[in-house]
Amino acid sequence: MDWEYTPTYPNIRELTDTDGHRSGAFMKILANRIAKELKTANHYAVYEPELTRVWPDDGNAREAKVALFAKRNGWRLRFYKDGFCAIFDKAPSS
Repeated sequence: MDWEYTPTYPNIRELTDTDGHRSGAFMKILANRIAKELKTANHYAVYEPELTRVWPDDGNAREAKVALFAKRNGWRLRFYKDGFCAIFDKAPSS
């Protein structure tokens, strides 16, 4: 997926993918934030408002989507509570 960013609009809402979808852009931002934090921290919590930006609560297996996001980025979804938060940590070495 290609990304476009218009620096003249520093508002995060202006970051969109080329199809005009914001959830993919928010996912990229979230992944960068988690990666940065996990360099120095043992875990990182993401609370409901941020979760909803990336994965709107449509009642369809959001926990599985969040877990897949973690796995694809080399992390682990350590804890998930619907409507509250998701906690990520570094995936254990095999």
